[in-house]
Amino acid sequence: MKRLKFGLILIIICVAVVLTAILIPKIIPIKQSIVNLSAITPLVENGSIILSLDCNDSSQDCTTLKNVQTCLKAVNPINENYSQLNYDQCLQAQTNYEYFYNEANVCLSIINQKIIKEKIECNKKPDLILKSSCENIQTDIYPFNQYYENLPIIRCTVNSSEDTYAILSLNGDDKIVKINEPLKQGINSFELQFPLGNDQNTEIKKHVQISINNNEITTLEFTVKESNIIKWFDNKDEKRLVVGFSNPDDPVVQALTAQAKEFMPTRTLDGYLSGNINSIKLQAKALFNAIKLTQISYVNDAIRFGNADDSQKINTPSQSLLKKSANCIDGTLLLSAMAESIGLEPVIVFMPGHALVGIKLFPNASLNFNETYYLETTVVSKDTPTDANKIAQQNILGNVNNTSIVDVKTTRNTVKPFPFKEQTLVTIPTPDQATLDQIKGKNLDEEFYLGPKKGIYYCFQTQTNDRVLNTIDFTATTPITFLYITKQGINTFETQGTFDYSQIEQSQGCLRNDALTHYSGICQTTSNYCLFFYSPGEDTAKVNVKHYTTFLD
Repeated sequence: MKRLKFGLILIIICVAVVLTAILIPKIIPIKQSIVNLSAITPLVENGSIILSLDCNDSSQDCTTLKNVQTCLKAVNPINENYSQLNYDQCLQAQTNYEYFYNEANVCLSIINQKIIKEKIECNKKPDLILKSSCENIQTDIYPFNQYYENLPIIRCTVNSSEDTYAILSLNGDDKIVKINEPLKQGINSFELQFPLGNDQNTEIKKHVQISINNNEITTLEFTVKESNIIKWFDNKDEKRLVVGFSNPDDPVVQALTAQAKEFMPTRTLDGYLSGNINSIKLQAKALFNAIKLTQISYVNDAIRFGNADDSQKINTPSQSLLKKSANCIDGTLLLSAMAESIGLEPVIVFMPGHALVGIKLFPNASLNFNETYYLETTVVSKDTPTDANKIAQQNILGNVNNTSIVDVKTTRNTVKPFPFKEQTLVTIPTPDQATLDQIKGKNLDEEFYLGPKKGIYYCFQTQTNDRVLNTIDFTATTPITFLYITKQGINTFETQGTFDYSQIEQSQGCLRNDALTHYSGICQTTSNYCLFFYSPGEDTAKVNVKHYTTFLD
């Protein structure tokens, strides 16, 4: 019985505790304010939102309210009269209030309250620009110069009532450029760049419309020159810019260079790979002869480099070949581009009223006279490369104190080829065999038979004893021996004939090969020499041989 009574008492106590927890808050509510921010000011004091709290006890609810108040104080919104703020301050107040609104609602969510969002409206931004105008710096525009130098073409003046910025819009040539220009209080002046191109073969008019903060200011007119005209300005060295006309990737340059290899004894253009100065000279001559093949003639159009306020029209390779004419700078830049396309390092030599091209004889050579092979392109239609080299040297030595040199490789760091509109591809003529034989110095094209232990020789002699480069290519059905011997050591031999091997067995030539069925190579000798072929075996050898002699400078 005692145990039953004790259990009933425990049950009554538990029920009483539950009812107390449920009913007391409803009978004795904690006094608190309703949080309603229809206007921010009544609930803001010293920059913090305030809750009217009427509780000083240590109850859980009172503690919760105090925590909410602490949370709201941390939000700390600005306490401003928004109508008195300027435009920029008002924009900032909008940003601050947005942050406050979001964070304060996080705090108030603890007590199931929410801020009624206030709408902050800023007055229209005042027009701080009192007056503005724009004008041409240049009326005539040279696209070639603009491409490399980014010269300003427009000058604007803006009067601002305070420090601010202006958005300038330049509309012209099928493009729009927007510029954010900072302004100081007072008069501001600044210069603007705007690219204007011209793909036509004549000058054209173009217009640029200028607006500031969406208010149209003016429309300026410009005369845009052809892209292949270069302008000389005061105190500027534009000579380096002509490298922009020399484009090794031009399809015409590539096609013409491909023909140039036909003038090489070995039909290869390998730049500096051979490491042989004579090979570099031969390649330069081959490029010259390829230009000769196009039948371009020289036009006496004096160049005016360096004369301030003057300009010079320069033909691209395509234009020169289409016209079949070129002045000194046109031909110089054409040959320069061809040399660059095969890995050679050209230079452009300027002198009063004239220009010519040089090719360095080894990579990264200095600009010393003896380290460059010069060519005068104005004589391409009538003279040989050797003559063109001599004339170029004479021109340089005659103007030794009035020359300047542009190193194309070095200048390429800042002057890339100008992006000219693609030209009509010009048909490059193919040289006929007679022309090739004449230019390459062919002097032997034979098929003959060598019996066992028999030999054949061919001797060549000129009035002078110049240095020559011999190129030979032969095939034989059985191994044979061949060698070059200067004719001074074997004067008994005539122009052509047979011989006994014992006659030359101990002779030493510049090149000797034994037991070969095929050979292709070069040998440098004097211009008076003999070429011997000998069959050392027991079988008859059928031999096909081609031989070229190129005089060296």
